[in-house]
Amino acid sequence: MRQYHYDVKQYPLAGIALKSVQKYYPDVKDLSLLHEHVPTKKIGELAKIIGKDLADGCFYVIFDELIKDHISLGEILVQRFGNIRINIPNQDKDGTVLPFHQGQWVGNGLGLRTVWLPFTDAYDSNSLQIVNLMDSRAITDACKEWDYLRLQEECKKSCEPVNLKNGQFILFTQEHIHGAAPNRTGKTRMSVDVRLLLKDGQPHRKWPGAYFRKLGDTDIHSRKVEIKEDDNVVMYAEYEGFKTRYIDLHFQTLTVKDYCNRMGYTFPHQTGDNEGRRHTYLEYLIQEGNLNHIMMFSIFSLPDDYARRVYIMRLAVALKVKLHFANEEFVLDSWEMLDKIEYLRNFTTDWSNPVYESSNMALARNE
Repeated sequence: MRQYHYDVKQYPLAGIALKSVQKYYPDVKDLSLLHEHVPTKKIGELAKIIGKDLADGCFYVIFDELIKDHISLGEILVQRFGNIRINIPNQDKDGTVLPFHQGQWVGNGLGLRTVWLPFTDAYDSNSLQIVNLMDSRAITDACKEWDYLRLQEECKKSCEPVNLKNGQFILFTQEHIHGAAPNRTGKTRMSVDVRLLLKDGQPHRKWPGAYFRKLGDTDIHSRKVEIKEDDNVVMYAEYEGFKTRYIDLHFQTLTVKDYCNRMGYTFPHQTGDNEGRRHTYLEYLIQEGNLNHIMMFSIFSLPDDYARRVYIMRLAVALKVKLHFANEEFVLDSWEMLDKIEYLRNFTTDWSNPVYESSNMALARNE
């Protein structure tokens, strides 16, 4: 775990968060006293609203500059949308204490790092409680037969609070066990946590494109393209991809339907390729299908073979058939988007599971 300091005037992240809160609760002048103005039952809803507001404004432009200027991890991807956390006093009365866990237990690969940045002073019981790396590994090795309560109790024995002020943040791994304690400080702690993916790192369930974006690519909103009333549109399903072969038609369909709902599109006629056919039907639909739009589950629904994948995408761009990727909310309609998709698809090849398989991105045992 590493601690960093930054200039709050150059990177006014807490000020941006405060202004967002004040749009809904103008009497809030101090984020650490937010609980005095926001009803307890509205805290979770407010965190989601603030997360959307930060994505709509300049927050991530400034955040990305902070990361570029302070963290040296080589080439990285950044979580598209950070997680806003609001830890009010005595949150245990409402059952909202964050249990102890570690990233690799919740779908994060060992190629990820977590930036944890408070907007308020974070200290004692209002702050993140974290277990050092050596003890985290020891607990991980020992806990396989423990029940939930035993795990939580053992973590409490080893954890320490992260004491930080506005203008500081930490970076930790997906092996660090962390959680929260009942907040007895009388002050609210508000923070954001954002994950980074190292080049060739193990992402596990956090896919580039849907979960991660390129550092500096802060155009992170869904881009809706026009579908005219007389346009021909289909949904195309496939089972060839190494990431999609076990995602059945039902779940592919749910993702595309959700995408259509968000974008205001009508869910189209559904079709798909036969397994083992190397996306030949997709190629036919682009060339001969008289289609304007093809909706797919993911950029990982494209062929895994590089030459075949690029050929399919180039064909679609050249023939002006727009490919929609619901999981990422991308639309392939330009050569620039083709390059972006390729960059994300090729960012890593380590798709092992950190819980059941080893990874070359785990920190060495002596670090």
